[in-house]
Amino acid sequence: MATTLGDLLDAHADLLPIPLLIDKLLHQVVLRFATLPPTHPLYKAVENAAKCHVKRHPTPLHYLMNNYSGLKPHLMETIKPVRMTSGWTPKLATQIADSKDKAKEEDEAERARIRVYLDGSGIGGKIGAAVVLYKDGRLKGTRRLQLGSDKHHMVYEGEGIGMILGLQLIREEQEEINGMVPMGVDNQAAIMATSNIQPGPSHHIWDTFHQQLNATLHAHSRLDLPVCWTLGHVNIVGNERADEEAKKAAENGSSPKNRLPRSLQKPLPKSKSAVWQTYHRKLKCTAIKQWQQSPCYHHMKAIDPTLPSSAFCKFTAELSRKQAALLIQLRSGHVSLAKHLHHIGKTESPVCPCC
Repeated sequence: MATTLGDLLDAHADLLPIPLLIDKLLHQVVLRFATLPPTHPLYKAVENAAKCHVKRHPTPLHYLMNNYSGLKPHLMETIKPVRMTSGWTPKLATQIADSKDKAKEEDEAERARIRVYLDGSGIGGKIGAAVVLYKDGRLKGTRRLQLGSDKHHMVYEGEGIGMILGLQLIREEQEEINGMVPMGVDNQAAIMATSNIQPGPSHHIWDTFHQQLNATLHAHSRLDLPVCWTLGHVNIVGNERADEEAKKAAENGSSPKNRLPRSLQKPLPKSKSAVWQTYHRKLKCTAIKQWQQSPCYHHMKAIDPTLPSSAFCKFTAELSRKQAALLIQLRSGHVSLAKHLHHIGKTESPVCPCC
C-alpha cells in the first residue's frame, strides 16, 4: 500500500537508503577520477583539485575530491585505456584442467626438474603473496611480499605478485634452463589474466609480469613456461608450502628488500576493486544501523531477523508481483484489513464486519 514506510521496503528489497545510494554513486565517480591515466584530459584538473582544499566557492570537482579525501590519485592504481597492441600474444601457455581430479592427476604426473608454486593469502587484515621453487624435488628458494591492508588490496593481486616473484626465482637460476618449468597457480582468474589485454583493476600487476617474463626469457632463451591450475588444500606439497609462506608474508612481512624485484621494492598502489568493496561494506553497515533505529525494526525483527538482506527477494523470486505485494502488506501490517483501514481513517470501526 502507499502508506508502507520506505525504509521497510528498502530493507526487504536490500536497497540502500537514498542518501547512502547517492553517497555510493559519488564515491564511484571519484574512484573513476582517481584512477585516470595522465593522458586523460581531466587528469590535471583532478590532480589539482585533490591537492588543495578550497573553502570559498569550491567547484563540484573540488567538493568531490575533498569529500572523499582518501582517494588521492597518486596513491591509487592507474587504469590505462589501452594496454597492448591488437596483435599482441602472451609468451607462455596456460593450462586449466576440466576437473579438480584431472588437475591433481596432471600435477602428480609432471616430471619437470624445476617447478614453481605460488599463492596469495589474506589473514589478520593483511594480504600476502609468496612463491616457492623446487629443483629435483627439493625446496631451493622462496620469496614473500606483504602487499598491505586488505582494505587496499585483494588476494587476486597477491596471486599476480606471486607470479612476478616466481619469475625472479627462475631468472636467478645459475644453470641454463632448457625445457619446461611449470608454474602452479590455484586461482583460475589469475591464470586467465595472463592472456587478457582488456584494461581493468589490478592490470598493472600483469603488465609488470609480462615485462619480467621478457627479462626471464632473455636470461633463459630455451625456457618453456606453462602456467597451470594447481588445486589448493589437496596435499600437493609445493602448493601447501606456498600457502604457508603466503600466510607468513601476511602476518610477518616481506623478504628483504634487496631480494625483491625492483618493481616491488616500493609500496603498491591501492586497488580500485579493494577500495570499492571496502567502502561498499561500510555503506551496508551504515544502512543496517539506520534500519535498527527505524520504528519498524522491533516489529520486523520478530518476523524476519535477517533484514536488511537479499533473503526476501530470493524467497519471493517465484511469486507473482501481486503475491509478493500481498506478502509485504501482511508482514508490514499495512494491509487492507479493518484494523489498518481504521488506523488511517478509512473505516469507522477496527472490527471486521464479517467476524
